[in-house]
Amino acid sequence: MRAQMGDWSIVLTPTIPVPRAWFPKSLAGCHVLGLASGGGQQMPIMAACGARCTVLDYSERQLASEREVAEREGYEIECVRADMTHPLPFADEAFDLKEDGVQFSHTFDEQIRGQLQAGFALIDCYEDTDGEGRLHDLRIPTFWATCAERR
Repeated sequence: MRAQMGDWSIVLTPTIPVPRAWFPKSLAGCHVLGLASGGGQQMPIMAACGARCTVLDYSERQLASEREVAEREGYEIECVRADMTHPLPFADEAFDLKEDGVQFSHTFDEQIRGQLQAGFALIDCYEDTDGEGRLHDLRIPTFWATCAERR
């Protein structure tokens, strides 16, 4: 309900929300693709903001969780089981946020080098701690998130 009123945030790393500037001013009507984001964590927020959501994940368990949350919360979602290391089963420019990809939980090579090789330009990034334990206490980042734009 809060997300429908504009009070929302998306958290990909343990303690820092993704900057709102990384998203369009309005998600209403945007077709959003969540790559490997099954599990019912980010898409419910996007759907509550009026986005048309598609999630692609390799794990059938993650997709089942996504479907369960969508049914419980009463929003539509398209779930696609596929391996994102292969060509994606979508037409070019089928999504409104593909040019502003948000990734997490990958190695430096997978995340940064992979985005650059795919033709994306790094626009912004941030680091985060794991939210607890010694590394958190010492403020040593163990996560990062990027905002990239297709060039």
